[in-house]
Amino acid sequence: MVGRDDVLGAIRPLRLVFWGGLLCVLDLPIGRVAGGRGWQLDVLNDVLGMALIAVGVVRLARIAVDEPWRDRYGSAMAAVKFVALLGIADAALGQFVFPRPPALTAFLALYRLAQLAAIVLFCLSIRSMCAKAGLPGAARGWSVTLALFVGFYVIPAAFCHYSTFLTLVGGGTDRSDRRLLGLVGQVLLAIPLIHMYFSISRTGNAARRARADETGWAQGGRDDR
Repeated sequence: MVGRDDVLGAIRPLRLVFWGGLLCVLDLPIGRVAGGRGWQLDVLNDVLGMALIAVGVVRLARIAVDEPWRDRYGSAMAAVKFVALLGIADAALGQFVFPRPPALTAFLALYRLAQLAAIVLFCLSIRSMCAKAGLPGAARGWSVTLALFVGFYVIPAAFCHYSTFLTLVGGGTDRSDRRLLGLVGQVLLAIPLIHMYFSISRTGNAARRARADETGWAQGGRDDR
């Protein structure tokens, strides 16, 4: 079962996820596009951001939270890990500007929906880890982070990507302003991401306090003997 030391060991991977997400949210693009083709690089590179997220998720997935015969945490984090690793390729593809065939655009819309589901699974998994480690305050913090992600980002983005997918499947053309949608998405994503930073800090502080209390009780018991 997961313990306070496991939670403390999860803080660094969680911070990797946070900083990776921040790199993906902040955009300082440079590029050259002519005739609908070209390249576009981000000074705050999304590929690096997704790589940090993937590394953090891979490390978090190694933590044994549940019993092996009912490893809900492991199963959920395996799905999150797959989506995060695929996100590196997606971010790399985003560096190139070219007319995308409808099939690719439809696939990317489905992948974006998978990303949204992965965000929810990630927050649920970390909340579960904190709860099972005996850190109810940290678990409540992740519940708030989850609610903010769902309310500010997941629901609006899911509606957008699902509409795009239905339009393309129906033979239509996606005429949405991707730059405007991207800007709005970045603003909305920044709100829960900031709260995630505080949830990570709260989790680390709670785990350190709990371990200190356990050490104090153990030391007191030895002194009594």
